[in-house]
Amino acid sequence: MKPAAILAALVLATPALAAESLSGSATVADAGALRIGEKTLRITGIVAPGIAQSCSEWIERRPRSYPCGLHARAYLASLVAGKTVFCVTAEASEARGSLARCYVEGQDIGEAMIAAGWAVVAPPASNLYVSAQEAARRAQRGLWAGTFDLPGAAANPQR
Repeated sequence: MKPAAILAALVLATPALAAESLSGSATVADAGALRIGEKTLRITGIVAPGIAQSCSEWIERRPRSYPCGLHARAYLASLVAGKTVFCVTAEASEARGSLARCYVEGQDIGEAMIAAGWAVVAPPASNLYVSAQEAARRAQRGLWAGTFDLPGAAANPQR
């Protein structure tokens, strides 16, 4: 059984959680959120750069600014393009949308974003994606190829 199906079975079998599951074609709201139908879903456990955010990477021993928010958004879009996305909501907020764990083809989208280096573990740091983040940092993938600031991060994740 796929991880998404197992998670859905657990959530549906536990009525006290008041979670809901959604699936379908998703569009990207920003680098940390998806829309399925009219519902905005913020990916739980991650913090991604804002669309207008710039970061720096080192090219030929010089820092070069690049639109890391757009890069992160494009990576998320590539993960969900033309695929069915399955999400289980964890918590709802009127202003920001529901927090949700989302999957595509059995892959945890939050973990994929962090493993590729286009998001970091959301504070307070949970153990959910820490090993994926450390691997991305060591390999200097995505944001970890240079320096960056993320709004809402408890500690400055710059290298």
